[in-house]
Amino acid sequence: MAINAHRQTHVGIRDSTLRTWAFPQKMILDLTAFTTLAWVGFVVLVALITAVADHFTPIDNSAWESASRGIPWFTLIIGVRVGSKLLPVSIAHGKTRHGFTIETAIFLAIYSLAAALLTTLGWMLERAFFAATGWSQALNDTHLFATAHDYPEIFIESWLIVLAWTAAGVLISAAYYRFDASGLIVIAPCLLISGVLQAAIGAGSTWGPLTPIVDRVFDPGSPSVVLAIITGLACIGLILAMAWMVIRDIPMRSKTA
Repeated sequence: MAINAHRQTHVGIRDSTLRTWAFPQKMILDLTAFTTLAWVGFVVLVALITAVADHFTPIDNSAWESASRGIPWFTLIIGVRVGSKLLPVSIAHGKTRHGFTIETAIFLAIYSLAAALLTTLGWMLERAFFAATGWSQALNDTHLFATAHDYPEIFIESWLIVLAWTAAGVLISAAYYRFDASGLIVIAPCLLISGVLQAAIGAGSTWGPLTPIVDRVFDPGSPSVVLAIITGLACIGLILAMAWMVIRDIPMRSKTA
């Protein structure tokens, strides 16, 4: 009896220390595959529109630069999908809030790298396309990169933006799921954080009387890659911290609620 009690005690200790999360392979594969398919269609669409536009006006700027402004919104929707659909389903199937949050953080880390790679590949494909047609791939906006073929800087900028916007989608949808419309108040800090990130990558933001100070810190004329990474990761960490505050004791809703 003493031996059995000893074994049960050790089993209880072992069970209590088991991790509550697993590598989110399905989440990563499903959403990355969907994003890749959407990217393929998007690239083809942008190329077709550019080819048609050439019949009406000279092409002297990057079309991908303009088109890629929609990428943050797409990744925001991916984050909303995670927070509004996968979160309730995971918890309903016995996943702990803590476990789901860890899995989501892993997903965000890997998904953002994949999406940034696809975005960078879009710039590469456009460069080849424009070289074949004799068009100029000049930039209109200010970026972390100076030219359309500074691929390491393009990748870093895309990675930070995708990571922040996808995380914001998780936060906003989780807050809405928990608090209904009042949860949308988290959009305000998300916009503020987005503004800081925009300043860090050199895109600039309007800060009213604080604009000269912000411009001095981030120098929109010559943004620092290191400062952008540090600032971006800090911003994303803040979003994830807010998401955890929402998710950690989020109640399950009944189907009739």
